[in-house]
Amino acid sequence: MTETHPVVVVGVDGSGSDGAALLWAADTARLHGARLRIVHAVEALSMGAMAVEMGTPTPEMTGALAAVGVAPGVAATAAEQVRQRHPDLQVEVLEAMGGASALMLAQQDDALMLVVGRGRKTALDQILMGTTSLATVTHARCPVAVVDPEVGNDDAPRGRVVVALDGGRDSERAAETAFAEAELRGATLVGLNVWHIEVVNGYVVTEPSSPEWREIEERQTRRVEAALAQAHERHPSVTTEVAVLHGPSARVIAQQSTEADLLVMGTRGKGGFVGKLLGSTSQKVLQVARCPVVVVRSRDS
Repeated sequence: MTETHPVVVVGVDGSGSDGAALLWAADTARLHGARLRIVHAVEALSMGAMAVEMGTPTPEMTGALAAVGVAPGVAATAAEQVRQRHPDLQVEVLEAMGGASALMLAQQDDALMLVVGRGRKTALDQILMGTTSLATVTHARCPVAVVDPEVGNDDAPRGRVVVALDGGRDSERAAETAFAEAELRGATLVGLNVWHIEVVNGYVVTEPSSPEWREIEERQTRRVEAALAQAHERHPSVTTEVAVLHGPSARVIAQQSTEADLLVMGTRGKGGFVGKLLGSTSQKVLQVARCPVVVVRSRDS
């Protein structure tokens, strides 16, 4: 990736559930002054006796795929939709054979961000968040945005970018991503920390008016402020807020997403919002968040 010509990569499958991801990616590319690359993977593992490997479909393969209704062309159609919205945006199209997640991950070396839809194919896909989305988030080195199919790209901006922080090793990189997005969008950045069960002197803290409760909130506030400090110095014009909230992490974070334009989470930390294989809390947030979610991996993970 170069600083002057970054690229936002979005995956499409032609199912009709990726329209929100496509337009959000186009809007984001325009904000960043970036190119948009639309990729479509034709996931046909074999066609008769002919094995299919990742690569650009040949004319023979295109004809064979057309016969069974899975011919390439989805990305080109999506590009036309984007050009109607942003005529001046530089749009690239990539059609290739192979797995969708593998194709997305192959683009990340020059990608500012990968964008995937959350998917609404089957009940199982909804439980698993969609296999392409899950695999891409789990294995990508660069930031990945997961966009719910019901996100409205013409909705009025709420003016808030929320970054979930726990003080772990990924918090500073998540904060940098969140500050950059907030600055581009003219939004307030909200540093969010969620705690649920804390033990002080052998007792579970349950009373909001107790000194122990206040001590926990003050400690968590300092942790968030420390995670935000360096990125705030690089983006001094961004207004910031700190929110330390109590409750089950997934529920509280999801609630915050209803009033945000964007939610940013790190991949790993002290317990982590997103673990190596994505923990239950993280999957729940990604399943139910009401705004796009950007997942950022720490540089040393």
